Amino acid sequence: MDQGVAALIAGAAGMVGALGGSIAGGLAAIRGAKIGAMSSAEATRRQVQDQSMAEHSHWLRSKRADAYSEFLNQARRTEQAVDRFAFKLHAGSASFEDLTDVDEEIDKLLDCGSTIELVGPEVMIYTKHHLIQKALRIAREVRISFRDESLDIDELGIYQENLSDCREDFTIQARQMFTSTQQL
Repeated sequence: MDQGVAALIAGAAGMVGALGGSIAGGLAAIRGAKIGAMSSAEATRRQVQDQSMAEHSHWLRSKRADAYSEFLNQARRTEQAVDRFAFKLHAGSASFEDLTDVDEEIDKLLDCGSTIELVGPEVMIYTKHHLIQKALRIAREVRISFRDESLDIDELGIYQENLSDCREDFTIQARQMFTSTQQL
């Protein structure tokens, strides 16, 4: 074989090798870019998901704080209406209007409690339910005793203490819920 042909064959072989190396390098670069893009997309998806969860948690915490605060304020107003009624009952000046005030405050308490049913958690729903049951018990006893003129003021005082204790239990549960990261 003469030198020209050998050089031509060697050049062709070198070109095929360079072309093959370029193709292999290009395929590796494409694959690397694809893996990098997929990793980046997954990291972005995770970041968006984590941010969404954090925003939802913040929103829920805010809704719970509003609902609990509204409920506690209304529970306090309900207690005050019962206290006014008890004072007037003890003084012998309680009227049907005073009884209506107690009923209206309890109705408002029931309305405030409905938001807690939606935002939870279960321990707060249970504690709210317990407080409302005490308020309804007071209302029932007050109505019966007002009608029959039979309520013992000491008995009413016990009901008032129970309602106050339930409001305090609700406050403690709410405080614990807000200090625990697991509940949110």
